[in-house]
Amino acid sequence: MLTLDGSNFRPLASVCAIEADESSHLNLVAVTQTGVRLYFTTGSITNVNVRPYTLQLMHVRLPPGFAANAPSSRPNRVRMAHYKCGNLLLVTAPGSERDVLWCLSSDPYPFHPYLVEAQTLIPLEGIVWAMAEVQGGDVKAILPSVNFRESRAEDPVMMPDPPLVVRQHMESPRKYIILTQQGAEILQKLRPVDLLRQLLVENRGPEAEAVKLFFQAQKEEQACATSLILACLQSAQNLQVAEWATRAFFMYGGEPKIRAVVSPAASPSFQYSMASGAFSPTVVSTPYAQSHVTGSPQQNISLSTSEPSIGTGSIQYSHRHNGLYLYVGRIVRPLWNVKIVSKATLDKMQFLCSSVSREDCVWILGHLQALRNFLEKNTQLSVSGVMNIHLQNTMLRHAGHDSFETSLHHRTPQRNREQEAQLEEKHSLDALKAFVAHTCEVLGMWRILCEHQFHVIADTLSKDLQNQLQQMNFRNLVLEGQDVCSVLISSLINRYLDDNASVDAISCKLREVCPSLYRREDAACSKASEMLLSAKTIKNPEEREAKLREALQLCKSVAPQVNLQMMCQWFFSSQFYEGVLELALVYASKVDPKNVGFHFYKNKEPAEDTEGYQAYIKRMECYKEVTSLLDHLYDQKTSSRHTLSVTVSPGVPVAQDTTQISQSEANDQVNRLVRSALQSQDELMHVAVFDWLVTKQLTGDLLTVHQPSMEMYLVRKSEQSPEVCDLLWKYYEKNMNHAAAAKILHNLATRPGSSITLLQRIEYLARAVVCMRSDQVGYAPQLGVFLRELEDKIDVARIQQQVLEALTKLKGRNRLAEDAILRLNSSLLEITQLYEEFCEPFSLWECKLAIIHCSGHYDLALVETIWLNIIETELQACSSVGADDRMAVLMSKIKSLGQEYGGSPRCFPVPFLVRQLELKACRLHADTMHVHSAMVALGVPLMTLMDVYERLVAANERVWLTEGNEFHLVEALAQLIESFTVSPQMVSLVDRRATLAKASDVISNCLMVLYSKPDTADLIHRLRGIQAKLNRLSAC
Repeated sequence: MLTLDGSNFRPLASVCAIEADESSHLNLVAVTQTGVRLYFTTGSITNVNVRPYTLQLMHVRLPPGFAANAPSSRPNRVRMAHYKCGNLLLVTAPGSERDVLWCLSSDPYPFHPYLVEAQTLIPLEGIVWAMAEVQGGDVKAILPSVNFRESRAEDPVMMPDPPLVVRQHMESPRKYIILTQQGAEILQKLRPVDLLRQLLVENRGPEAEAVKLFFQAQKEEQACATSLILACLQSAQNLQVAEWATRAFFMYGGEPKIRAVVSPAASPSFQYSMASGAFSPTVVSTPYAQSHVTGSPQQNISLSTSEPSIGTGSIQYSHRHNGLYLYVGRIVRPLWNVKIVSKATLDKMQFLCSSVSREDCVWILGHLQALRNFLEKNTQLSVSGVMNIHLQNTMLRHAGHDSFETSLHHRTPQRNREQEAQLEEKHSLDALKAFVAHTCEVLGMWRILCEHQFHVIADTLSKDLQNQLQQMNFRNLVLEGQDVCSVLISSLINRYLDDNASVDAISCKLREVCPSLYRREDAACSKASEMLLSAKTIKNPEEREAKLREALQLCKSVAPQVNLQMMCQWFFSSQFYEGVLELALVYASKVDPKNVGFHFYKNKEPAEDTEGYQAYIKRMECYKEVTSLLDHLYDQKTSSRHTLSVTVSPGVPVAQDTTQISQSEANDQVNRLVRSALQSQDELMHVAVFDWLVTKQLTGDLLTVHQPSMEMYLVRKSEQSPEVCDLLWKYYEKNMNHAAAAKILHNLATRPGSSITLLQRIEYLARAVVCMRSDQVGYAPQLGVFLRELEDKIDVARIQQQVLEALTKLKGRNRLAEDAILRLNSSLLEITQLYEEFCEPFSLWECKLAIIHCSGHYDLALVETIWLNIIETELQACSSVGADDRMAVLMSKIKSLGQEYGGSPRCFPVPFLVRQLELKACRLHADTMHVHSAMVALGVPLMTLMDVYERLVAANERVWLTEGNEFHLVEALAQLIESFTVSPQMVSLVDRRATLAKASDVISNCLMVLYSKPDTADLIHRLRGIQAKLNRLSAC
């Protein structure tokens, strides 16, 4: 610059402002009379938010003609200038009659590493009086509602507008009006797309060298994106231009290649991830706001962080591939980072409104839809057909070949990699196609929401969802907002339903605009909801039933894509309970069409069958709607009648719950639903109903079921929950399967654990015996052994109960008794265990006697020892009372035991007991009547007793003298025979004469003994009196 004449920099001809949208650092441009541009800043370079406080020269740009290879002509005598967005118009006055217009612009070359400007000289028809640009052709005028500052980046202040090549599809060509004395001249500055159109029209197609040079000058990727603007034109007058542009797109778009060495991508950088044909937000790349500084290359879309690699190289996608991604990014760029809603205030009320107007949605949708049609029409951009399948199979066959095998295999991998590169590009374009289609649907939905008072729809949403909407931008809505879109559509449909309006029109519109967001199933559900609402207003029962049935059939036709829970709630609110059941059954059959869930259940739920488990869970989730309905009805059935509506203020009653019904009706509905569910062919539904009946403890209703699935359910349930065994044996007994019921009862009785008591075990065994004896089933040859086993077990169990009762009495005196009691209640024990582990350690003499009696074991010495201990224990227990009272207590125990064992001489030895008891009575000086009267009461024959006493007297043992009464036995015998003389009827007439003879002989023998003894006169007198009575009885 030091070599230039200083006059080139003065005087100034014009000073123009540089808007913030063009640059954040440069604020003014001054143009000298020689066309030199001087760029100034008015603030800090590091902090652009500081108010202007200075004027600092930042850059000097010379006009054309100063470069070494430039033409000799250059601007001179500049009279006025106009500058905006990098476009400079200079009016020069080379003569006195006509001015010349210089047009300088860098728009055609935005991504060159150095400054390149296009220049045009236009001679004017006179002297220019004024010059101005026609306003309204830029993107801000076309999309007035879009916040472009917000759409640029996270730090929008630092982001200038992108170059024209990025905005050209959104802006009309700039127009300038030049006013001279001859009139007004209107000039139009061509955009790159206008230039391409002009070249195609002038050359009648894309084959001309000029078109090829355009692609080279613009760079192929940028030119492909530009050609797409023309290729997507759909008006009739532009069909030929669109066809030429499409041919140019494919002609100069190139093919994908394999890079031998992976290296960072050159400028401009486009990197893509592998993508499938279906849209997936985690795979399909997304356009981000560009980062552009004047003079440096621009990146519009960053789709991934790396390129897919194949073999030893990586894919270099074709220019048409990159151009498509560029164009998609440029279309959605204005909205991508814009918040979807904004908060507005009206009449001190805040509400959410759409940040983008309906018109702006329509404009962007128009471009996206045109590109979508282009992609649909040009199927060569997609992976489809048998050829592609063959291509993939070929690649798989060659994927593992060794590159060192043959010369043929040296060439084959290279061909395969090229084919795979093409396939990868087609996959990527399929993903782009899916992304474009999805974005069209989302924006189309948003347009419909804007047409239906978005703020009203948003007001019906929950607070959490409203907060979520305020945090979302359109990028989030497109990539991650599937659920949000569903909720918004549901709110829109609900507005129609709340207004009692038909949803047919809006459903058709939604299906047309966003079929993947609002599926056929959603439309069917909306229509069904409308029918259910209208059914509530129908008074005629038959018409109402028909309407409800129609809604049910509609839901059935789209299951399982229907929202089961929501539709069941609708049916429930309409009191159409059969609809809930039928829809749940159909839904379950469609989510598990092969009935895998039932096979999983039938095979006892194997842990390794994950597929069966998933199917089982899905089915049970369906049945949960039915059981929830049953819960509700059952609660109404068991609770008191619902209260009448009360009045919170005069004339305003509380709305009554339409789902409430009377108790009797609730009971009928429960029975009807259970009956209908069990009549279905879905056995897993039966299981769900059975579970519900068990949970509600409706075992009586459960046992009335006559379904084959009932037995399998109870068997399976008893394995998981032993308490259900009670139901199983009752079920078998009710269905006359007594043998099976007995086996279940036997299992219950013998099941270890403390969940049931010993008494319950005995009861189970007793019931089992009754079942086996029913209808002679127990006497069948194959079952007789089992019956005998049950009878033996119940006998032993009763002894175990006796042991338990005895130990319970010892609980406070023996610390080991508590553990023994717990063990006795926990299981049924063998008789040997009872004797050795309980009776012996705890000295349970009566229990030992019971065990000997039950087992049939005979050991006279053991039995006598047991009786001696029983007698001693009983006397010790009442040692504080008198002699006769003690004997009375003892004889009471003897009588109770005699009643049980009297029929068994081995366990109830009468001679031994009479001797031992009379010894105790003699020692205690008790009345002699206690022993023989007890024996007579137990049914011991009088003849037997007299024999016993006679032998004891004849034995003449000294023990009686030692015990204090040598004649105790004679006195007892005399009292026994005397009681007979008083009550001879105690012996039957048949045996009475023999008894009298025996008694006379016994008295005679006693007298003979007494005659030789001193001090026996009174006893002899008594015996003679008895003898006289016997003689009188004999004479009768």
